[in-house]
Amino acid sequence: MKYKYIVWVGGIDNHYDNYQEAFSVAQDWVEKGYDDVIFETVPENMKRETDKTIKILVDGGCVTDVFNLPDGFDYIIIDSDVQEECEND
Repeated sequence: MKYKYIVWVGGIDNHYDNYQEAFSVAQDWVEKGYDDVIFETVPENMKRETDKTIKILVDGGCVTDVFNLPDGFDYIIIDSDVQEECEND
């Protein structure tokens, strides 16, 4: 069975295909003083809740598509670049 490796640091997940690389990264975070490092081994074919990432595609500063948005939810894009341009006019 093939595995994927996930290193969680402060609730942020980083995915790796290689055990040694993932383990080394986890050790580096611990050596830096982080105490919320989790090393997780997951079968490659296992569907995880963390795979439910909302993906927003942006092209040329415009939202072109939104994927995996849960039913009953909406999204708002706040583009600080546009606000700055309006303030400078």
